[in-house]
Parts: sequence; structure tokens; C-alpha cells
Amino acid sequence: MRSFFATTILYRKSIGEKFKATWLERLLLKLRYRDLVDIRSFFDSNFMFTKSVLELPEGYLPWDAALACLKVVSTSIKFVNDSVEHWQMPLETVDKETGDCEDGAILLANMLSALGLETVKIVCGAISTGIGHCVVEYNGVQLDWLHLAPIVKVWFKFSKDEVEICKT
Repeated sequence: MRSFFATTILYRKSIGEKFKATWLERLLLKLRYRDLVDIRSFFDSNFMFTKSVLELPEGYLPWDAALACLKVVSTSIKFVNDSVEHWQMPLETVDKETGDCEDGAILLANMLSALGLETVKIVCGAISTGIGHCVVEYNGVQLDWLHLAPIVKVWFKFSKDEVEICKT
């Protein structure tokens, strides 16, 4: 049973604004903003892709699949900075072949989840220079399709099932 006071993060699609909200606050915010979605919805349960795009050896291990997915996203998606913050769904990123750090992380996380890998989270925070960044965490290890410095100050993490807001 969900708690009325359990906090999640909501994302306003039209302007990229994020809100921390309890269940009750979420109801009130949704009345005000029609374009508000729970960030967990960026894990698309209908997202599928063919394993043939991955160059996996026979009898591959989960880490082989994770690294192969990372390679596909890193080489297939061109980084483009948003003029207005907008998080793309995974198929939108595939279709455009462009995206920023959140878009690539969302695509990578969905690829890993579609392969059945568990403990996949999207992590948003800041690298050592203070710049905001978004990566995927698999089994506690950050996978960054842009190969920047690791996130050292985590703001929040989320998976398809939960949101963890970190104390800063």
C-alpha cells in the first residue's frame, strides 16, 4: 500500500520542470498542470529492440550486454544540448538519433531493462565541476554514454518501480 506521504518526482513535459511531491501533492499538481508525468514513466514497458544490434558473444554475461548497450548508445546517438529542457522517450531518441544526457540515459536504461537486467536506475546529479548530468546505474556502477566525469553529488535516482531522493 502506498503512503500518502511517500515522495516521488514529477516532470512537466512542456518546460522540463521537475517537482518533488507526495501522493497528495501529486494530485493537486496534476489538477494545475496537465502535462505532468511521474518520472518513472520514462521506463517504457513496451520498449523493445532486437538483440541483433548488439555484438554479443554466445553465452554472454549480463555485463557483456550492459557494455554492448552502452557502446550502441554512445556510437548511435549524437549529443545535442536542449534549448528548452525536454526529456525524450526512448523511441523518440532512436528516431531523432540525437539527445542530451537524460535522453541517452533513458534510452540506455530502457535497453538494459528490455534485456531483463535488474538493478537499473537513472541517476541525476552533478559531476565534480558542479555541472548537472544524468547517467545509468547498473549494479551500483555508473554507465555514462557521454563518458564524462562520474556524478559525485546525487540529486535523485529512479527505476521503473521506485524514486530515491537523496539528501543534499
